Amino acid sequence: MSSPRASEARPEETQSAPQSTEKFDRLKGILRTMFQLDRGDLDFGLYIFGLRANYMQTFRNLLEKEGMRVEQETIELPVTWNFDKKPNLKLIRLKDEQKYERSEARVTLPNPGDMDAPPLITLDLYSQLQSVASGEVSSVSSTQKASVKLEPRHTSFFNQARMYDKLLRRKQQNGWHNLVISQETVEHLLRDTDWYALYMPPERLGMTDFRSVKELEDVAVNLITEYADQFWRKERRRWEQDNIEVVTLDEDDPNNVRAYELSVDVTQGQLIDDINKLATNVRAGYFQNLRLGVIMADTHAYQPLLYVGADCQVTVRPVALDENEKTVVERLKELAESSDPCLGGRELYLIRNLTRGRGVSFFDDFGYYPDFIVWLNDADSQHVLFLDPKGLSRFGAKERRKVELHHGIKDVEERIRRTDPDLYLHAYILSVTPAHKIDDGIRRANDWKRDGVYFLNEADCLKQIIGHALSGV
Repeated sequence: MSSPRASEARPEETQSAPQSTEKFDRLKGILRTMFQLDRGDLDFGLYIFGLRANYMQTFRNLLEKEGMRVEQETIELPVTWNFDKKPNLKLIRLKDEQKYERSEARVTLPNPGDMDAPPLITLDLYSQLQSVASGEVSSVSSTQKASVKLEPRHTSFFNQARMYDKLLRRKQQNGWHNLVISQETVEHLLRDTDWYALYMPPERLGMTDFRSVKELEDVAVNLITEYADQFWRKERRRWEQDNIEVVTLDEDDPNNVRAYELSVDVTQGQLIDDINKLATNVRAGYFQNLRLGVIMADTHAYQPLLYVGADCQVTVRPVALDENEKTVVERLKELAESSDPCLGGRELYLIRNLTRGRGVSFFDDFGYYPDFIVWLNDADSQHVLFLDPKGLSRFGAKERRKVELHHGIKDVEERIRRTDPDLYLHAYILSVTPAHKIDDGIRRANDWKRDGVYFLNEADCLKQIIGHALSGV
């Protein structure tokens, strides 16, 4: 079904050279906003490589905000709910969509050494100082990294008022609205050096001018920010455990997709006709003309699921599956339909976990929504698995927190099993990056698996995960 056109294309106006330059600069600004690029990243031209459909939709939205209209034809693709007669599938959500940062709870950043202080903070600046030689990036090995401290001979030159202002801005940016950071605590953190491990080339400790002093100030601000982040998230987890409830999945769940919206430029008449034909006869398969694929899976809460191929000109909302997500769905579908022995006689169900506040999230400070929720059910118990296929080649703080959910979710499980003893929770990462290419020191695949990271290039990775989840029963 075609929706009314949102706007009519404006006649092209003749632009003078200065106006064209101004529009190009605005366009570069839009791309920086989308991809959080530094100003220098676009100095030598404007390049867009392989943008996924959701990025292109964001791009169009930003263009429209800038007054650059892009006319689209939007067609709805119907969706069917599958689970009307399925057993109760349980989910965890915060009660009444509560948010810790908006709650009445107020917490004060503790001094290092206090009972509620976070554990040792680690900041590795070598990862930001990779050397480039012969076009290849080489990083410093862990054995070559120097551990240093910010001593009084450094901190005595710091402008603490400037640092405190930066910390308050960071607090605002991170959404820590209920966190109190006192200047006295900042002073204490600068005096004490036992609460952090800092890896940085020793020559950067030299203070030869005002710029080098400010650089060290920024290092201290980054350390204190990480300290505050660790504390705030620990307090939030404690608060959330008292405000989580178990709900039952139904057709009104925010994760349900009532219909897809497929949008294409109005000039693409043949594509519009092909989308309309598909909408009136939805069926499984890959449609080469649309560069669009359809998966019909009875094990998924609704059908169809859509995925896009290379050079797809159709924007899909909610965003279509990528290649790795498609692989996960197809493998789970095969396990369920064949009643694979790894299931131990259990039934398997799944749903795609949507973002933007609709799905089940963890770490709301940066919005982590694992891509899939999987249920393994029998008459005696229900296992809920959060699965997230993703690349880990750049293993930073956000990736580390996602991996830590494998162990951290057990705290949530302990809390909910007081009232729901037959419910078990699990979280796993399905890495599309081989173990030897993950930038986190030298760790073998089995070491990663102990932390809940399995590898999508292993054909039986989902069987391994299911075996691990059920092994504790």
